[in-house]
Amino acid sequence: MVQRKKANPNTLVIMLVVVISGLVVLNHLIASSDVSKLEVPEPRPTFIYDQNGEVVSEISNSNIEGVRLIKFQKS
Repeated sequence: MVQRKKANPNTLVIMLVVVISGLVVLNHLIASSDVSKLEVPEPRPTFIYDQNGEVVSEISNSNIEGVRLIKFQKS
């Protein structure tokens, strides 16, 4: 029969401290993120060029239409 070693209490405490520290750091990174620039879409289109450097296509998502909040009433 193989005997299993008991977990060292110090090892468990260290693992718990590492996990909690990681969660605190992750929470700080999320809280300090600047997402305000996501509210305004990038107005520049993306251009696709051919082999000669000529623009062959333009992809743009700037055709954004605002909608009033009243249209989203609770039902």
